[in-house]
Amino acid sequence: MSTILFVDDHHAFRTVFAEVLRNQGHVVLEAGTTADADHIREFHPGPVDLLIVEAVLGTTNGIELANRLKTSYPGLPALYISTESPSELRAHRELPEAAPFLQKPFSAEEFCGKVEELLRQPVSPKDSGASGARGAPRVRTL
Repeated sequence: MSTILFVDDHHAFRTVFAEVLRNQGHVVLEAGTTADADHIREFHPGPVDLLIVEAVLGTTNGIELANRLKTSYPGLPALYISTESPSELRAHRELPEAAPFLQKPFSAEEFCGKVEELLRQPVSPKDSGASGARGAPRVRTL
């Protein structure tokens, strides 16, 4: 069972695809804003195995959010999604050249296939942190 942080400001879209992931056996933490994602980063006690993030979150850059989250979750793979093309995102939002990406709209099968592909990729020892677990964050108690 993997834990996935899914950040998308389109509530209906996020809800449908989060349910698809839950039906595949994953734990899904949902965030509609960067503030929600930062709150999860701050207070979620366990690891996060995959980030799925809308590259364009309203007026916010999902790519910047991914970079921030990777400081707390070393080795965290990210799947970027957007209605914009990868070339548009590289030109205007600094999408990494080899970043995993799906352009909306996409099918549930395509989505699940990409998620499983990313979850199967090994985490290199240098990215796994001292604990050896993918993305074990520092946690503050409430």
